[in-house]
Formats: sequence, structure tokens, C-alpha cells
Amino acid sequence: MFEHYLKTALRQFRRHKGTTAINVASLALGLACFILAWSIVAYVGRTDQSFKGVDRIFIVAPQSGGASNQVRAPWKLAEYLKTDYPQLEAVARLSTGEAQLEANGVPVSAEVAYAEPQFLRIFSLPFLAGDARSALDAQRSAVVSAALAQKIFGTQGVVGRRLMVSGRESVT
Repeated sequence: MFEHYLKTALRQFRRHKGTTAINVASLALGLACFILAWSIVAYVGRTDQSFKGVDRIFIVAPQSGGASNQVRAPWKLAEYLKTDYPQLEAVARLSTGEAQLEANGVPVSAEVAYAEPQFLRIFSLPFLAGDARSALDAQRSAVVSAALAQKIFGTQGVVGRRLMVSGRESVT
């Protein structure tokens, strides 16, 4: 029975070469699009798996209505979470945006994130220098990436150096 269906299909393919080519090309394109979409979803789904304790980390962020990629949640939300859910080990607020940074007269525009000290106790980020647990404990302290430190200061050893943010506040 299967042999009969196969012969009939091949006969139709030979008679209608244009339609067969279009159907095969469409099927191949559809399959390629599916594989690409599946790969993207699988990659994005695994991006946060690099953090220790990922099964205990939850991020609360409302949908952004504008063209901006900034994350904004009500500032009081963290206080309510700490009060209403005392079983939470740590709660930290984070706000992102673009800022003008300057050190040694070198101005650089960069994406910055303002975070509470608890942030570094929740997310285990790799540090080249300094103490990851207490890096944000001091007032007006900052953590910079190795690439940004190299760009602004010309070196990666920048622990204790001053940096001007948006021309109005100096951070260490």
C-alpha cells in the first residue's frame, strides 16, 4: 500500500515540477524559521541560569509602555515586599538608564544601573578586584565593568578611584 502512495506522489512531482519546487522551498523555509525561533527561545530561557540560586530569585518588573528599555518599578515596592513577606532573604531595587560618566577628564556615555547593596548578595557577579559582598555598602559607591574601567581610567585596577556621574555626583 505504501509503495502505491509513493509511486503516485513521485509521478505527481514529475508532472508538476514548479508546484513541487514551491512546496518544498516553503516547507524548508518554514522548518528553518521554526528552528531559528526555537533556538532563540531556548537561549533566552537559559540566560539567567548562570546565577547561583536561580531557583530562588524572582524579578518584579512592570512592562515598559514606551520605546525605552528602562526597567521601572514603584520605589516603595521593595519596602512593601520586605514588610509583607519577612521570609524573603533579600530584596533589592534596581533602576537602569543612560548617564554621562567622567574620570580624568575623559567623558563617556554609558548604560548605568542604580542598585541597593542587597543586589550583590542576590546575584553572584564575578569581580576582578574588591569584595563582591560589600562593594555597594558605602554611600556613593560604584561597581564598573572591566571594559568600562579600561575605557575611562586606562586600567582595570580602579578600586578606590573617583568617578563623576552625570556631572553632579562623585562616586568611588
